[in-house]
Amino acid sequence: MTRMAQVFYQWLEKRFFSTLTRKIVGNLSVLLILQVLTFVVYTRGLGAIEAAVVTAPGGAPEVGQQVSSLVGDLFIRGAVLTLVSVLAMAGAALFLRYLIRRPIIGMTRSFRESTERRDLSRDIVPYTVDEIRTMGTGYNGFMTMLRAMIGSLREQGVRTAMETMKVVWNMGRTIQNTQHQEEYVRGVLIASDESVRAIEDISSSVQGISQSTSRNLESARSSLDELSEVSHGIARVSSMLNEFGRTVDRLGENSRTINNIALIINDVSEQTNLLALNAAIEAARAGDNGRGFAVVADEVRKLAEKVREATSEISANIQNMNALVQRTAEETSGIRTQMGAASVVVEKTAGEFRHMVQDFEQTNTQLMMIASAIEELSTTNGEVRRQVADISALSSSVKEQMEDAGICLDALSAITESMQADVLSFHLGQGVFEEILQVTHLYHQEAHAIMTDLLESGANLFDHTYAPVSGTNPQKYRTSYTDVFLARLQGLFDEARAAIPGCCYALCIDANGYLPTHHSNVSLPPSGDRERDIQYSRHMRIYNNTPTERRRASHQEPFLLQTYLRDTGEILNDLSIPIFLENRHWGAFIVGFEPQALLTSATVTKPLLTS
Repeated sequence: MTRMAQVFYQWLEKRFFSTLTRKIVGNLSVLLILQVLTFVVYTRGLGAIEAAVVTAPGGAPEVGQQVSSLVGDLFIRGAVLTLVSVLAMAGAALFLRYLIRRPIIGMTRSFRESTERRDLSRDIVPYTVDEIRTMGTGYNGFMTMLRAMIGSLREQGVRTAMETMKVVWNMGRTIQNTQHQEEYVRGVLIASDESVRAIEDISSSVQGISQSTSRNLESARSSLDELSEVSHGIARVSSMLNEFGRTVDRLGENSRTINNIALIINDVSEQTNLLALNAAIEAARAGDNGRGFAVVADEVRKLAEKVREATSEISANIQNMNALVQRTAEETSGIRTQMGAASVVVEKTAGEFRHMVQDFEQTNTQLMMIASAIEELSTTNGEVRRQVADISALSSSVKEQMEDAGICLDALSAITESMQADVLSFHLGQGVFEEILQVTHLYHQEAHAIMTDLLESGANLFDHTYAPVSGTNPQKYRTSYTDVFLARLQGLFDEARAAIPGCCYALCIDANGYLPTHHSNVSLPPSGDRERDIQYSRHMRIYNNTPTERRRASHQEPFLLQTYLRDTGEILNDLSIPIFLENRHWGAFIVGFEPQALLTSATVTKPLLTS
């Protein structure tokens, strides 16, 4: 039943009482109907009384006339009272309509403007001193809180966009570092593979050297044994030569003794010969008696002569033998000297061979240690290579994750800028941003007026033939209107930058990103130093390398605020207002300022435009 009553009431309200006026009139109409019904009942009652009195039997005519006059008078009074009530109700309806409908219409208008224009700067003016005033005051308080909340959201959006851009920049650098790390790891893998091959080659070479060293060690040991045998043989030969020398010496002494005996015998034979000769002389003197003695003496003399000859021959042979013995002794001495030298050489050679064998043994031991170390190094290098391969896979995974994170950050940046654009689209009537936006609009209008004048004077501001200026890095371009643009607008740009707190640039840029004129302090002639020219020679360049740069030049929204990572490394807020010339989109008036400017209570200098 209650549900049906609610449905009926909703139908009745939508059908007959869809406005406040209808509701007021409808409610007062009930009272009006009751008043009319009361008047009708009243008049009928008077008529009935009059009829009863007039038609009453025995009634006096004078009484009837008096009653009729009284009834007429009461009817007139009732009619007037009813009319007054109707008029009072109509006045009350109009008064209630005025009291209730006017503030509600004002609130509705404020709501409509807030919705259509996104203008939250206006408060409701309270017209009454009642609950509607309380509602208006509450609405104004809510709007104050909403403006503060939106202002806070603006600051948070600026901080979020700024921090997001920092993270994007750091993420980009991290991705680059990850790519470099991946390249380094790839190089390490290649070097590790080459190291494995080199270690295998070294291991093979060490094994070959170890085998050769082992063979040489065996040969050296055999040679050392042979040298030891030679040394012992030389020692034995030296001993035999010493004994032979002593024998030769004794032989020499014996020869000299024999020679001395032969000399004695020779002297004895000479004396015997002389004696035999004297005996023969004496026998000849004796005559026949001494003839036999002479024969004996002659035989003795002949024997002595033979003895002398034999002694002479023996002496000569002994002298020859002594000479041979002496020569033999000298040669034996020379042989002993040579054998001694040979023994020294052999001993020295044996010692060196012994040291060489020791070195070979030490070298062989070290080679075995090297072979073991190389084998361990090969195992370690294989483990290192596996770990480097794991690092490479991890780097690739990190790179992919960082790229995915970069995509998410780009999406987050886009969402943040979209949220910031939504928040900034509300007009709060307060705050640094709205002051900056207001001043930017003023300079935008001034620049638009100058550019319109340039078009009317014949300048082709839609000239998109960008002629490269040779010898410039970054590349500069020239158009037919570059010089006149510089002459007419650079002063305005410098003035605009000085009027906006934290402003880095306030410029005009065409739809393709071409910037014909920059501020005077950063429009120096090219120096040839790229890093210096990026900082101080920024005019006549095309800025369309990033989505932010392309969007700020090509968008056609009332205004666009973006977070901009400049090529100088600065993070700025970029405010862009499109420029239309002769109903054609030319480009935009762009203002770049530090994000901190939106987070402070800085005062924007009001421009004093001269035209």
